[in-house]
Amino acid sequence: MTFEETLKQAVREAIEPLQHQVRELEAKVNANDLPLLLTAKDMQQILGKGAVTVSQLMQRPDFKDACVERELGTPYVVTERFMKWLNRNDMQVDFSNVRPLRKGIG
Repeated sequence: MTFEETLKQAVREAIEPLQHQVRELEAKVNANDLPLLLTAKDMQQILGKGAVTVSQLMQRPDFKDACVERELGTPYVVTERFMKWLNRNDMQVDFSNVRPLRKGIG
């Protein structure tokens, strides 16, 4: 291995963790643009999944207990709790292609 190849490899290895951190920060910044409460439709858009998959997720005991509020009648996902749940479960969501959601209920 030449010096140049060794140097490129060392730089690549040094940059890799930083790239991961940048992706996490980008997700957090974009997540801050979300409304405080998410509907099932919002969840479909964020996760890129259909109604059945989102419904199944919202029924999972670990998700339901951690993220879902039903006090308003319709189940809503509390965005902050959802983000914490994603982090705890090492789930990756690409927010880059999520179109802007409504800014509140109604």
